[in-house]
Order: sequence, then structure tokens, then C-alpha cells
Amino acid sequence: WKVLVSATVVVAADHLLRGLYWPESVFGVAGAAPWRWLEHAGWVLFEDAFLTLNCIYGYRELRQLSQQQVEIERAKELEHQRALNLQRDIMVLLVVVADASEGNLTLRAPVTSGSLGNMSDAFNLLMEALQRLMGQVRTQIEQTNQAIDHIRESSGKMALGAATQAKEVYHATQMVERM
Repeated sequence: WKVLVSATVVVAADHLLRGLYWPESVFGVAGAAPWRWLEHAGWVLFEDAFLTLNCIYGYRELRQLSQQQVEIERAKELEHQRALNLQRDIMVLLVVVADASEGNLTLRAPVTSGSLGNMSDAFNLLMEALQRLMGQVRTQIEQTNQAIDHIRESSGKMALGAATQAKEVYHATQMVERM
């Protein structure tokens, strides 16, 4: 709109000077009224008013589009950052799962927000349940080994007792035969 001011002044000055010295070139008649240049300047101002309004509306529209573009760029950057964070969290979870698959049941996945955090939490619960189960299996194995040891010891005592009885029966049989 700043250009319009200087252009309006130039057009008004042009019409004034040509109206005084060569009216046919600007008004199309040889004898024009001395104030006719003001009429033309008024029409130019009338056009300037609409051009100024359109410039203001255009400026507002460009400003609004610029703000929308900034918001889109921010949202895009935020989404990109979320994608990077999700990718990093997935990689961490995969490393923990791979290590756990090799037998290390003490590992726990870091719990983050969102659905991946829920997955990590479920994985951790699974690892705790497996760890408890393995503890129960270990306890059962220990109890079974103790029972086996007890049976082995009892079998040994029974075998010793049977051998002693066999000797005693043998001695008794020989005594009966002598009599």
C-alpha cells in the first residue's frame, strides 16, 4: 500500500500539469476546467481505497497461511520426534527380549508411555511369572533330590538289614542241621 501513496501523488501531479499545459492529452478536450485534475485524482483515491483493502486482506491471509505453515512444521517435527522415540524404544525392547530368550530371566524392559509401554509392562509381568515358575521348578527338583537321597539311604539300610537277616538265617539253618 505504500507504493499506492507515491503513485497517487505522481498521477495527481501528472494530471495537474498536463491539464494546465496540454489538457487534450489527459482529458480528451482542448479546454478543460482547471479543477478537473482533482476529479481524476479522486477516482484514483477511490481505486486506492479498494486496492488498500485488498492489500490488507491479502496481508491477513498471508499471515494466517504463514501461521498455519508454522503449525504444520511444528506438528511434523513433533511427529518425527515421536517416531524416533518409538523406534528407539522398540530397539531397546528387542534387545531385552533377545537377551531374555537366551535365558536371562532377570532382565526387565523399561516401561514408557503408550502402547509400547503396555507391551513392555506385559513382558515384564511375563518375565516375573517365568522367574517364579523357574523358582518353583528349582524347589521341586531340590525336594525330589532330597527324596531320592532318603530312598537311597533307606534302601541301603534295608539291603544291609536283609544281608544281616540272611546271615542269621544261614547260621540258624546250620544250627538246626547240627542238632
